[in-house]
Amino acid sequence: MCANCLSQGEVLVINGTIAVAAVHRVTRHLLVEAGVLPEPEPLATPSRTVSFLRGLDLDPVEILGADVVAAVDARAQFEPRRTYRRESLLSRRRASARPIGSQSRPSTA
Repeated sequence: MCANCLSQGEVLVINGTIAVAAVHRVTRHLLVEAGVLPEPEPLATPSRTVSFLRGLDLDPVEILGADVVAAVDARAQFEPRRTYRRESLLSRRRASARPIGSQSRPSTA
């Protein structure tokens, strides 16, 4: 795409996106050191990789190693499970039972 075909707004958006991408890691690292953001989880990527490989019926031990898979499995045993309160389930059920606007109005035909 040529520079003459871009509007000034598009150039600003592209330059802003490039600038944010360039300073993202540095800014995140500084915020972690300052205590604003939590430390990154060291097993986040390996746990997704292990579950992905198991979903493909592949052995993750051959690819990642036994120590990484054992650490991910040990962490997965103690992960808190997401629980839903009964009130939120009932409110979701009630909200989904309401008809949409076009079905609740009588038709004129």
